[in-house]
Amino acid sequence: EDDAAVGGRVRVVAADRDGLNDLKRGATAARERLDRHVELVGAVAVDVAHVDLLGVAITEVGDDGARAGARYVAHDLAVLVAAVEVALTAVLWAGYRDPGAGGLAYEEQLRWIPNVGSSYHVGVDGLSLPLIVLTAVIFLACAIYDWNATDRPRPRASLFLFLEATSVGLFAAQDLILFFLFFDLSIVGMYFVIAGWGHGDRARSALKFFLYTFLGSLALLLGFIGLYLGAEPHTFDIPELLRADALRNNPAGVWVLGAIVVGLAVKTPTVPFHTWLPPAHTDAPATGSAVPAGVLLRLGTCCLVRIWLPLRSDAWRGR
Repeated sequence: EDDAAVGGRVRVVAADRDGLNDLKRGATAARERLDRHVELVGAVAVDVAHVDLLGVAITEVGDDGARAGARYVAHDLAVLVAAVEVALTAVLWAGYRDPGAGGLAYEEQLRWIPNVGSSYHVGVDGLSLPLIVLTAVIFLACAIYDWNATDRPRPRASLFLFLEATSVGLFAAQDLILFFLFFDLSIVGMYFVIAGWGHGDRARSALKFFLYTFLGSLALLLGFIGLYLGAEPHTFDIPELLRADALRNNPAGVWVLGAIVVGLAVKTPTVPFHTWLPPAHTDAPATGSAVPAGVLLRLGTCCLVRIWLPLRSDAWRGR
């Protein structure tokens, strides 16, 4: 009887252990499914720029003369789209898992211009994620602030949603051509914000902003082309360029990085490329001043850290 009792207890313990293992496997599987769902939602949230572009399209549909409440519809839609983007970036933040050194979370890469090694490549890391969240919060605050604006509300709301799309795209872009596209689109958007809704000498301030930042973008483009030519195989993909040490033992590396740092110095801005900033802030509308100060000026520093600093030591070793 004692042996039978002992054997029964052993079987019970074994059954409990098996049940516990089944529970652990079930929990692991559930956690993996949850991670896959979070990853999927996060991948969609990385593309929140498309939400803004959809808002731009909807805001511009219709005829102001056909509805008395067009102003409120435009502002309501702008606030709604900006709030949706804040919610999506909150999902990004909540589901973020450290991808490790050189890795990206919520990464998405699609064929775009394969002949030149360019793709639609987006993703976030510990540097870009807080900036994307900051961008969403600032544009929501701007949309709420502009809710009672009466001067051409539909194009104003559309322009700010467009600017939000380009800003999020800038921080998420992992391809130099994609980055440059968003970079130049943000310049165009801010030019029209200052020229259309600014005050004082707004036309001159907008033109000065456009010329400075556009010439800076040309210097940036030259630097990007230099990186492309220095990489083997040729590519515009930022992670691949960093892994390949594109400027190592390259005598032109210092000139390439010089072009990049000039382009980003205009955007940051740093002395002596900063003279466009005071009139742009002074003559822009309140929300048009908040966007460069809170979002776009962070871009130059972010790219210096992401692109310029990792490549700098390799370029100097090449000297």
